[in-house]
Amino acid sequence: MPVILVIGSLDTKGDEIKFLTEQIQKMGCRALVMDIGMGRESPTGIDVPNSDVAKAGGSDISQVVSSHDRKQITEVMIRGAIAKARELFISNGADAVLGIGGTTGTIMSTRVMQELPF
Repeated sequence: MPVILVIGSLDTKGDEIKFLTEQIQKMGCRALVMDIGMGRESPTGIDVPNSDVAKAGGSDISQVVSSHDRKQITEVMIRGAIAKARELFISNGADAVLGIGGTTGTIMSTRVMQELPF
């Protein structure tokens, strides 16, 4: 079964990500969700929670959530998302990637896509 990595901010695009994962599943694929949200900690049960992304980016999700330096925390989350996505693709844990977001989420997810080994 193909696995599609869905990258997005659950704090702002949760409903849209839920819709996408449902559609992916209807197509016979598995959706693997990576939360790159910076507004609050991921809900439980997320495949790649934002706490893991922040850690891979060299920070802690509590620092990200409480920070007022949007540029700095965006870069932390991009670094972490790149690292986590690379791990998934190198280990054959994902076959494709889909990003969803507004301005910041789109910038973040496309930066991740640019670093993947295709």
